[in-house]
Amino acid sequence: MLLHTRNWPLILGFAVSMNAGAALQTFSFEGTLTNTVGAVGSLFSAGNGFTGSYTFESTTAGSPSLLEPGLTYYDAAVTSFSVTLNGLTYSSGAGPQVAVRDNSFLVGAGFTADLFWAQNNLAAPITGPAVGGSPADFWTVYLLDDNATALSSLALPATIPGPESWPVSLFQLGFGGSGVVNGTLSSYSLSAPLAPIPEPETYAMLTAGLAFLGFQGARRKKLQRAT
Repeated sequence: MLLHTRNWPLILGFAVSMNAGAALQTFSFEGTLTNTVGAVGSLFSAGNGFTGSYTFESTTAGSPSLLEPGLTYYDAAVTSFSVTLNGLTYSSGAGPQVAVRDNSFLVGAGFTADLFWAQNNLAAPITGPAVGGSPADFWTVYLLDDNATALSSLALPATIPGPESWPVSLFQLGFGGSGVVNGTLSSYSLSAPLAPIPEPETYAMLTAGLAFLGFQGARRKKLQRAT
């Protein structure tokens, strides 16, 4: 059945809306704990391996830092996080941020660097075994290049250079007053952005649009028979 040409703007509008939604990327990593601080030593120790990942929305709008040129925050970009170390799993939901530095001067360190990191920053509850009565409340996954050549912009990267481009890599999981575990990454990868996932309301709009087009077609046929 051919649809009348004046319906095409409506159809194209629905086609565009079907492309709306989340374009997710996943950063997967693994490594080894280097040290522990505080009571966390009762559960973890240097040499324990860990593996994890976090997923973020790659189309999140950035918020450039007003105080530090070359730094952009992507607030609430992370949609999920999970890490397993020494057989224990910790996870958090949506809310944490991703941040990017490109050729940015680190005031406290005194040198220029590129950084790509994600952190919970108390933005989302973390589930998993507590230590000394303190639940996990903070995580960060951190890559730093003190040569400032790993990144070429402040945009969220579609791909990530390999370990040779990041002399410093860090994983941390904090437990409030009970301490923190620190580790280095041995390998990591960043998936290509997944195709946008239509939001639920998109399907409702599409259904309503198709129903409207069907009504128009039936009405046109009825008018043609009447004339």
